Amino acid sequence: MPYGLILLVALVAAFSPATAQDPRLRPGATIRFSPSGTDTVYVGQLARATPDSILLRRCTNCSRLSYSRSDLNRLAVFHPAHRGSRFLTGFGYGGLIGLGLSVIVARSCHGVGDACDGGIVLIPFGGLLGGLVGGLAGYLTAYTWDPVP
Repeated sequence: MPYGLILLVALVAAFSPATAQDPRLRPGATIRFSPSGTDTVYVGQLARATPDSILLRRCTNCSRLSYSRSDLNRLAVFHPAHRGSRFLTGFGYGGLIGLGLSVIVARSCHGVGDACDGGIVLIPFGGLLGGLVGGLAGYLTAYTWDPVP
């Protein structure tokens, strides 16, 4: 019977939320944090994380490479965001800007008759080109800091 009790305690401890490790805190991840009592934010590369401490592989402006989790205020992990939504957002903003610039250029034409028809035809292409540039910018900058509790 004591072996069953020991097994039960071991299983409860293994699956306890207090000892659960955040899957985003994996070796090689880029993290940022602020030690308690300071407003300075440090950015480093994680070597290992335990439920009560973090060990950094590299940090250019840190005074040490090992920190207790209780001494950290704002711990966040740098990771890729949802690239599809970032692309669509960039496409929308870029398209609006391209469309607006195309309209301004088309309205500045002071020709008569057929002289300004080319500017009017290019308005949708300006919107499309602006959308593609904005979508590409959104796709390539799709990284974010995700707070770790």
